[in-house]
Amino acid sequence: MPALDATRTVSRPLREKTPPLVGRVGSLDVARGSFMIVSTGFAGVVLDRPEWLNHARWLGLTVYDFIFPLFVTLSGIGLAFAYRRSVSVAVTARRVVVLLVVGLVYNALMAGVFDPATLRYTGTLQAYAVLVLVSALLHVRFKTSGAWAVITLLLGLVYTVVLLGYARSCPGAALTPECNPSLALDSWLFGPHMYSGGTRGHDPEGVVALLGVLTTASAGTTAGHLALDAREHGWSWGLGRLLAWTLALAVVGAALTQVLEPFKRLWTPPFALMAASLAVLLFAIAYIVIDRPVRNAAVGRIRSALVWPLQGVGRQSLLVYFGSRLTAALLQRHGGEVPYAQQWAERLAFLGGPQVGFALVFTSAWVALAMLLHAAKIYVHA
Repeated sequence: MPALDATRTVSRPLREKTPPLVGRVGSLDVARGSFMIVSTGFAGVVLDRPEWLNHARWLGLTVYDFIFPLFVTLSGIGLAFAYRRSVSVAVTARRVVVLLVVGLVYNALMAGVFDPATLRYTGTLQAYAVLVLVSALLHVRFKTSGAWAVITLLLGLVYTVVLLGYARSCPGAALTPECNPSLALDSWLFGPHMYSGGTRGHDPEGVVALLGVLTTASAGTTAGHLALDAREHGWSWGLGRLLAWTLALAVVGAALTQVLEPFKRLWTPPFALMAASLAVLLFAIAYIVIDRPVRNAAVGRIRSALVWPLQGVGRQSLLVYFGSRLTAALLQRHGGEVPYAQQWAERLAFLGGPQVGFALVFTSAWVALAMLLHAAKIYVHA
């Protein structure tokens, strides 16, 4: 008995120090906050954007192609936290409706014109609404990391089969803007209300691409359940499985590149899985920083203070992500012959050039707003 008692007194304190520093899973807020700062800085690049800060026109990948998929993966992690124990029908319905309505308004503001005849029905917020709905429905039955890992891989496999099957009907068995399932289905469903940036040849947030979006989100949901499981099994258990899941996503995604090109315009499965792998890795790094047990209370307090700003930005992810993009678009559109964005960029050139100066101030302003709202405990949610 003495030996058993001694073992218990050694192991329990470590287990008690395993939970995150805050009631929420702090790793997610820190990961989202870090990502939001980088993505807002990209949005603040308003003059002569380099190619790597524009979406690839069709095949190929740029840095900018990974921005929204990273956001989707981290959102998938958050959905695991939201729906692990229960699924509120009323809250889910409200979220979906709000996202769909705000998405339409966002599309109109980004386009700079409200024309009911051509208003885009699809978009990033609408895609987010769909993944919230699907996640809530699936969580009624599936609430384990293993189940969601299977869902992720099945979605990737089904979408791969769909794209390869359709490609067989295309010249040279290659998916092109003139021959792809999005052109066939989304144009039939939405007509003039589909994405116009690709001259109506595809829709990156249409019904077809949603299979890729859901694959990416499901990968994040799996990681979220692994993090929640770690509260029972311990920090090192959670870290090991998060890193294993990161590797599995990267390996499967790389394997699929042998049969299908990774590109964002159709959100193909290899792209969906590799983007998710990158986001889960970012989350795992935050997990190491936030959830690693510390024995010294002073060290814990210092760590809490250092990550507080990132948590504040992360908890305002919807506001910062979409607000920064809308603000940048409005500043570029208005101001007469010289848009406001260019006017301010020239005034801020002393901070390292007009491009750098504007991006720094633009990002700092959004970070400051998020931190103020966080201090006041005001959060913008769907």
